Formats: sequence, C-alpha cells, structure tokens
Amino acid sequence: MLKNLIIGLFIGYIGIILYEGGWTSIKKVFGKEIIVRIKKWHVHHSMYGIALLTIWPFFMSPLIFGAGVGVILRHTQQEGKFTFIGKN
Repeated sequence: MLKNLIIGLFIGYIGIILYEGGWTSIKKVFGKEIIVRIKKWHVHHSMYGIALLTIWPFFMSPLIFGAGVGVILRHTQQEGKFTFIGKN
C-alpha cells in the first residue's frame, strides 16, 4: 500500500512536469500562452489533483490518491503558492 502511494506521488509529480513541458512547447509553436479560463477565472492545472482526489474514494487506490497529491505538490512548488483557481 505504501509502495503504491509513493509510486502515485511520483506519477503525479512527473506527469505534471511533462504536462507543463507540453504547454511550453505549444506556447512556442503558437507564439502565445494558452490558458484555460472559465469566464474571467484562470483554472490552474492543480485542479487535476483535486479531480483525482475526488474520484479516489470510489476506487480506494493509493495510486490515485498519490497522483492527486503529487499534482498539487508540483503545482504548488512551481507557482510558489497553493492555488487552484485565480481571477484574471
């Protein structure tokens, strides 16, 4: 169980690094930053972590829980703050 939790943390953390790299590549190709917005609200990718933590009780998998926490930890580290939705 602890092994799966650690693997999940690693998957979430590394997965978001790859996701960020993909968005950086897209930004270079199109010449502008692509941001997910709902009206005037900027939806940060740490919301993927919240989504994983929301579905976790249905599966009770330490892998899903760890991945959700890993996503949130990486985003918090990158942004320097704990944020999910910001107003722009």
